[in-house]
Amino acid sequence: MDIRLAQPDQAPFPLYPGEVLRQPVTPLKVVPANSALRLKAVLDFDDKTAKEQRKAGDEWLFEGPATYIPRKEVSVEEQIRATVIGSNQAIRLCANKEIIDRAGQRRVTGEEWLVKKTGAYLPLAYVSSIFALIFEFKIGQF
Repeated sequence: MDIRLAQPDQAPFPLYPGEVLRQPVTPLKVVPANSALRLKAVLDFDDKTAKEQRKAGDEWLFEGPATYIPRKEVSVEEQIRATVIGSNQAIRLCANKEIIDRAGQRRVTGEEWLVKKTGAYLPLAYVSSIFALIFEFKIGQF
């Protein structure tokens, strides 16, 4: 299996003798800002863009804004959108594997924690969002 990309100024390329078109020509996936594609390695390969060796079963994020160029060794599992955390809000997360989170903290499998920093938060590939909490602080007399 081979994936070929055409350049805008290039004439359409023919199939070589013995080649068969397995699926129709598809447009490239554009990943918008504050979202990502969760990718999973199907085969072991050397990822030259990330300068990393990927093993079958590894998962990682391709974050936008960018155009995703598919690889035969990788399957797209899902598209993830960032959760916007407002003031007086937090999101509860759980590590599905030992990781280092976006704040640089080491997390063990099953560990849960809160992210309270306001703004868009995009969880890593091995982090699941449990639910968003909304805290209301009322100032008044008792």
